Amino acid sequence: GDASRMVSAYSTVGLSAAHCFDIRKMKLTLCAEADNLLDSQYYASAWVWRAIVDGRPYQTEGLFPQAPVSLRLSINVAF
Repeated sequence: GDASRMVSAYSTVGLSAAHCFDIRKMKLTLCAEADNLLDSQYYASAWVWRAIVDGRPYQTEGLFPQAPVSLRLSINVAF
């Protein structure tokens, strides 16, 4: 709940497209998706861990960096 520990605001750009084909008694759907098209460097969350170790306060923290541009392709088949 500490404002100094908040993750900065961010936005990304994504794109998805799909096309359906009817081949005999099958329906094929080809899908393509792309995320973070502008290749933004950002992190979606972070963590802080505090403890007492050997009688002394200890703190460690870290970030969860997100992927650069990512692409996914899929084929869906319906009979």
